Amino acid sequence: MRKNYAFLVAMALGAMMYSTSVCAAEAGPVQGAGFLDMAKDAGFMEYILLLVSIAGFALALQAIVTMRTHLLRPPELANELINLTQEGNLDGAIEASQGDSSFLGVVAFATLSSSQYGKEAMESAMTDAGELETTKLMNRIGMLNLIAAIAPMLGLTGTTIGMILTFAVIAVKADAVTAADMAK
Repeated sequence: MRKNYAFLVAMALGAMMYSTSVCAAEAGPVQGAGFLDMAKDAGFMEYILLLVSIAGFALALQAIVTMRTHLLRPPELANELINLTQEGNLDGAIEASQGDSSFLGVVAFATLSSSQYGKEAMESAMTDAGELETTKLMNRIGMLNLIAAIAPMLGLTGTTIGMILTFAVIAVKADAVTAADMAK
């Protein structure tokens, strides 16, 4: 599974690098049109957008890495818990789940720890532990949703500032306005 993700990421990056180099080769040499030059010319909003983009990418990458099935439900622990509970060895299952900090380990430990209080207590403990662990996972997604909601507004703010500055140039220069003046 990990090899598939790595292969897809490598292919995507390779395609982007290839298309960028082909476009650059077709366009010919351009002086002063590097990313840093464009960011400097765009102003402070470009830096804010860049920081928000980096944070969003980092959170998305973190979610992809940490929310994998084998990390949330380790197959070894799942098999061990199934075998121990089928054998009736609840103490061994509690011990096995206690040492594991995965989603399954935490929920199984909470569930099995309340086994002496009956089925309803076990179901309640499982529900509570599952909701708590789900909330922990969803907090990361909430930050990603916040960035996704704010990014278009920041882009629109930068566009609005650019339009205001362009109209200011038009107002100052009146009849002698050129496209180069408005692009500054």
